[in-house]
Parts: sequence; C-alpha cells; structure tokens
Amino acid sequence: MRYNCPKEISGTGIFITAIILLLIFASQSASAVSNDSDEYEILYINSYHQGHDWSDNIAKGVTDYFKDDNDVKIFTEYMDTKQYPQESHLENLYSLYLEKYKNRQFDAIITSDDNALFFVLKHQKNLFQDTPVIFCGVNEVPADFQEKYPKVTGILESLPIKETIDTAIKVNPKPLKEIYIITDTTETGLSYRILTDDIIQNYPQVRFTQIYNITMNQLSYDVKNLSKDSAIIYIAFNRDSEGNTFTNKEAVRLISKNSDVPIYTMTDYLLDSDVAGGIVVSSYDHGYQASEIAHEVIRGRNPSDIAIEKDSKYYPAFNYETLKKFNFDTSKLPENSVIVNKPEESVEIPIITYLIILTAFVLLFLLSVLLVIYNRRLKITGELLKSSEDRLSMAILATKDGILDWNSKENQIYLNKAGLEILGYKAKDTIVSPERWTESIHPDDKKGAMELFRRFKENQGNFTTEYRVKTRKGDYKWIRTRAKSFESTDGKTTRIIGTFTDINETVRYKNALLEANKKLSILSSVTRHDILNQATALLGYIEIMKDMFADNKDISSFIPKLTRSVETIQQQINFSKDYEEMGNTEPKWQNVSDVAKRAAVSAGDEKIKISVDTGNVEIFADHMLQKVFYNLFDNTKRHGEDATQINVTFKKTINKTGIIIVEDNGKGIEPSKKEYVFEKGFGGNSGYGLFLIKNILEITGIKIKETGIYQKGAKFEIIVPENLWYIPTDINDLDINEFVK
Repeated sequence: MRYNCPKEISGTGIFITAIILLLIFASQSASAVSNDSDEYEILYINSYHQGHDWSDNIAKGVTDYFKDDNDVKIFTEYMDTKQYPQESHLENLYSLYLEKYKNRQFDAIITSDDNALFFVLKHQKNLFQDTPVIFCGVNEVPADFQEKYPKVTGILESLPIKETIDTAIKVNPKPLKEIYIITDTTETGLSYRILTDDIIQNYPQVRFTQIYNITMNQLSYDVKNLSKDSAIIYIAFNRDSEGNTFTNKEAVRLISKNSDVPIYTMTDYLLDSDVAGGIVVSSYDHGYQASEIAHEVIRGRNPSDIAIEKDSKYYPAFNYETLKKFNFDTSKLPENSVIVNKPEESVEIPIITYLIILTAFVLLFLLSVLLVIYNRRLKITGELLKSSEDRLSMAILATKDGILDWNSKENQIYLNKAGLEILGYKAKDTIVSPERWTESIHPDDKKGAMELFRRFKENQGNFTTEYRVKTRKGDYKWIRTRAKSFESTDGKTTRIIGTFTDINETVRYKNALLEANKKLSILSSVTRHDILNQATALLGYIEIMKDMFADNKDISSFIPKLTRSVETIQQQINFSKDYEEMGNTEPKWQNVSDVAKRAAVSAGDEKIKISVDTGNVEIFADHMLQKVFYNLFDNTKRHGEDATQINVTFKKTINKTGIIIVEDNGKGIEPSKKEYVFEKGFGGNSGYGLFLIKNILEITGIKIKETGIYQKGAKFEIIVPENLWYIPTDINDLDINEFVK
C-alpha cells in the first residue's frame, strides 16, 4: 500500500512530530521499566467458599508454594458458587471484579474447579486483559482447548473412579453384589456421573446405583438398610435437592453415621473421616502443581508451550480404624498402601534377649564413663586449648554485646570490638588498664559501681549493674553489665568476665515516662477519690428516692437504670485504678518466658493447655506485663469456645523487630471485628481487657495486633522494637579456660 506524504512540513509540524515521538519513546521506556518490576502479582480465583474442604486444600497448595517467594504477591477471590450458583450472582461478581481490579494488571491467574475457569474464560479479554491462566480441579476440556485458548494451561482433575471400583471389589470383606455411587446435582457432580456411566459398563457382575438429586435426610435414610454385600463409593455431595450445602467431610459424616457398609473415597483429605479408603488423589497437590506452572509462566514461559496435564497422581490409602471396624483382610490391600490412624506396633522381646541388651548397655555405659574421664585428662594438651581459643575468638567476633575480661593478676581489662563500637570507637580488640576504665565511669555512678565491684570480688558469684560510661565524643552512655567472677586455687578472685549492653535509649524512655507518670498519678488519685465519693452519695440518694417514689410506677421504673449507671461509673473508676498503675513503677527488663508462665498459672484452666516457648528473650516493658499475658489467656477462656491449646512463641523478623506470638485453636475473631477488639468497652465482661493490654504495651513503644484466622483461632502478635528486646549472653556458660590468652 502506498501512502501520500506532503511535500513540505512546517517548523511547527516538525516540533509536534518530535514531541509525539518523544512521548512514545518515554511511554515504551516506562513500560519496559514496569515490566522489569521485581514483584509479580497473581490472582487466585476459587470456585467455592472458605470452609469447602476440597478447595481449601487446593488454596493451601497454591499459597504454600509461594510462601517463601518474597517477590510474588497473591490476591485471592472466592466465588461461592456452591451456595450461590445463580447467573445473577456471577454477574454481580463480574461487576465487583471490574471495579476492584480495573487499574491492576496481573501477571497470571490461577483458577480452581470448573466455575472459576469458565468465568475467567468468558471475561478473559474484557475483564482480565488477556492475562495467562493456569487452572486446576477441572474434570475435562475439549481436545482443541489450547488451540482456542493459547494463553491457558493447567491440570485436569482425574479421579481414579475405575481404580477405586477395582480396589473395592478386591478388598471388600464381603463379595460385592451392589455398589452405590453418591454424587450431587452440581456441574462437577454431573460430569462425574457421565464418566461413571461409561466405566460401570465393564462390571456386569456388580449392580450399580447412582444416587443424586436427593435430600440429605432421604440419603441418610436410604443408606440405613443396605445389604452386607454392598458398598458405597462417595464422589461428592456438596448440595442436596433442597439447595442445602455441605462440605465433603460433613456429608461423609452424616452418611457413615447411618450406614453399616464400607464407604470408599478418592480424595486423601477424607481419610480421617469414617471411610475405608480407596485410590486417592490430593487436592493440595493440584494447587501446588498449578503454582509450579504459574511460577514458570510469570518468569516468561508461554502457556501454549506447557501441555495440559491430564493424569492426576494417585495412590492407595486406607483408614486403619475403618478397616478394623469392618474386619478387612489387610493382606489384600494394594502394594505400598498408606494406612492412616494406625497405632504404633509393639514388639515382644524375650527375657533372655532383654537381659543381654541390658548387660551390653551397662557395659557400654561404664566404658563411656571411663572414656569421658580419660578425655577430660587429655584436655590439658595445648592442641585442645588452642581449639578452644579459636572457637571463643569466633564467638566474640559474632556477638553484638560488649565483652569485658578483667584480669587482676595482669592488671588489665580486655574489651572486644563490639564493646568498643558501643562506646563510639572503630578499633579492634583492645587492652586497657582498670584505672582508665574506672575514669570513664560517670562521677555520679562511680562510687556505687566500684563498691559493687568490690563486694562482688570478695563474695564471688554473678552480678548485674547499670551505670554510665564516657564515649569517644565525650558524652555519657548508659550500659548494663552482667558479670561472673572466677577464683584461683587459693580461693582469691583473679578474674571477672562479663558482657555489657547499650541501654541508653531505654533509660531515656524510662526517665521521661517516670516524670509524666508522677504528674498523672497525683491528678488521677485525687480525681478518682472525689468521683467515688460522689458516686457513693448518689447511690444513697437513689435509695432515698426508691422509698419516696415507691408508689409512683413511672418514676420507680427509672431508679434501677440510675443505679446501673452509677455502678458502671464505679466500675470504670475502679478500672482507672488499674490503668493508673501503668507507669507508676519504672519499666524494666523482664524475661518473657518467666512472666508468661506466671500468668499461665494464674489463668490456669484444666481444659486449656498453655505452652510457653520463647527462649531466654527479655523485653523492656511496664511492670504490668504479666497482666498482658493474663488478659490474653483469659480472653481465650471467655471467648475461645472450644479452645484447648494456647501457644506463646517468639521470632525475630528480617528488620530485627521481635514478635511475641500468643495464639489459640479456638473460634478466633471475625474479620469485621478485628479493628475494634482493642477499643475500650468492646466485647463482653468489662470490655477493658484488650484495651488495657494495648495501653500497657504502648508505655514503652510496644505494639499489638490480631492476625488470626476466623474459625481457626485467635493470634495476637506483640511487636517489640529492636532496642526494646534482646537475648542476654548466659555468663554461666563461659569457661575460664577459654579466655586464657
């Protein structure tokens, strides 16, 4: 095709053309930069709802694959089509997603089960901008599917129906004459019935009955009187003919409760239910494999180059308790069968064998003792001593605490590099005189610090003290010293070895808090006393009114309300007394494990086990820290419903923040209520428990938030800034021999 061009272009035209070309180049450059972003975004669309056991396992597989992949962000949507299959619901979802993601371009979309895939295919261009799609949990697609949808690939959900029928016929305790196959009226159930109809033609010796389009009550009744030479194969029953929905575990529980014949299944997560087992697939693996494919796609691989996986991985698996209940012959089970819920087997050992083993053990123990004694004598050799020194040198270089080694015989103090950095010096390990160290102590702290050193040297043992030392800049910094003394053979102290930590910011916070608290405490005490006096007087007047207006029903009806209002005021004033105690005493370093365990004893409940595993971490917090843990444990007792376990743990984040986690396995907190749980008056009882917790922690700059999953348990994360927690070096673990120069 030929284009006509003007013979002359004005100067203005050249300028405009240049600007347009520049803008095009800039937009292409920006696009290139955008495409090189270090973060990928994936939209995961689940056909069903949270709590649907099959799809929950798929969702877990999807998220588990990417949980350690920091450059991938997952967005999750649940379509809830089991409960709302209507077309109007899908139209509403379209409008919702259009508004929600109109300004977002995903790198890939993962779908699970049929409805999500069909929805995405229908709107792939106008809603999802032709984003690559990876599906799983889908029964079948046409042969030319990838030709029609080149940007779509995935994994077909192929349940081993034939293999499970073969296994049931082979292993069932009674020879099978009839098999009942249970499905529902959903699209998934229909597709499985079509597959099953073709398969059962190969078994003329067995009568098959497909059960579907029925209420759960009718189904429960029908399975009550099945003959002993029959069995049930459960595929799916998530919605009955009346529109009631069930998870697969709920459906199996109701069916098995009313049935006296074995139930076979094809999904691994049902093995903990009252089923015999079968040839099973893993929905978790489906989700995990889909994420593996998505990982390849977002990093550049074309979906059309990835063939759709058509054969699901499956394996034989059975429930020991059900096998025992129906007297299965386990020798007939397929080779390499997995058996869940199987108790540990005990082996009977003959008495003579036991005596031989015991004798050998005693001899080995005695030999070990002799070897230990011999090895201890060998430790005096120079080679082992040098090895100890090397290990110690590496430990000293790795620690962030300052190390102070005071050798009285040589009249010198060794300081490590980390200790010098605390004082502002950039130097390697250094030897200083005791006189120079003493001179660096603040004049106001020198007398007390040296007196403590003197007593410590005379009495031996361990000690901890806080004082100020001069830095390289000439100002003073607060440090905390923890030390241990060592004595020679004549009983005299010859060495003091310890660590010291920078607590300057902590002391500054502490002094500011004490001054503010002193002023507030006086005002609070006077005000509370006056209000309580007035409330007591008001209650007296109300009692007089009760007698005066006993015959006046209109006025009498308000008197109980007045009484409750005054009692509420008294309750709030009494709460303020607890509130006032926050900050009255100086914040201090507290061992989290010790405090939490004391709170666990106070909040003890034989129905709830409290486990504390925080190591030796200490945090700088208000003296009411025990109240924090007590209220958290009490919150689980009051609102956790069927909670049986509370775990307290500690972890360190990548930005060096410390997080104390208190989580239970109870009901959890509804998402809509999470932002209000720490507000005054929220919840039952007094409404002050979590409010008080938040305020106690905030005294020293510690935060708390709730991150649990509803119906799986509450989870409170106490976030401690880097300078408000540390794990102290255990002085008792130091060996004097390892410090010999």
